[in-house]
Amino acid sequence: MAFVPLQYDSGMTKMMKIKDGESVSKFDALQFDSGEVKRAESDTRTVRFISLQDVSSADDEYILALDVRGVEFEADCDNDTDQDQVGLGQSLQDHKEVDNDNTETDNEDAFVITQIVGKDSEQKVRGYFLDRTAGSN
Repeated sequence: MAFVPLQYDSGMTKMMKIKDGESVSKFDALQFDSGEVKRAESDTRTVRFISLQDVSSADDEYILALDVRGVEFEADCDNDTDQDQVGLGQSLQDHKEVDNDNTETDNEDAFVITQIVGKDSEQKVRGYFLDRTAGSN
């Protein structure tokens, strides 16, 4: 499922230049690399955009992306969820999942959980990407 936006305004979408050789799926978290976007990697701290389309490395130079600021997302986790995780920041497992094994918020976090979705074993949450800027903690 990846990071599915629950509601957003159409003005929050942008065409972004994608890094050569990257393949991206719809709802993948994106990070910047030398001014271009690519799929986010494990422990990426700053996610500014989510892809809104599939892009094959051989076909496309640009990708339609959603600015994550102020948008609530439903996301998959790599571990069972627990109510104790609500309110805590979590790092990314990869471009599609939250690494929800943190017990306290720290400077490595990218996503804050605001709600558990379904049963703990379904490993789904709702939340927001943290708005980090260069030089912030």
